[in-house]
Amino acid sequence: MGVITRRPLPTYPGGFPAELVGALEQATGLRFCGNRPADGLAIVGRLGEHHLRTGEVILYSSPTRCCSSPRTTACAPRTTSARRARPPATS
Repeated sequence: MGVITRRPLPTYPGGFPAELVGALEQATGLRFCGNRPADGLAIVGRLGEHHLRTGEVILYSSPTRCCSSPRTTACAPRTTSARRARPPATS
């Protein structure tokens, strides 16, 4: 099941264009980090600590997905994924 397109979907070997990321940040109220092609586990390994510290959402592209954004429930619970991601509170 799926959609057959007349032309291939675009790829982003240098990351998504700044205008697109800016528009996405403005529309969602989220901040993003990463924005480069990567394996999901590898980029979470590289940017996971940064994500937890800042609340910025990891944005990456891969051959199997056009756009991915893993998140932790500490920063963006599934029920509030549209809200701004925030770092967990510290005691």
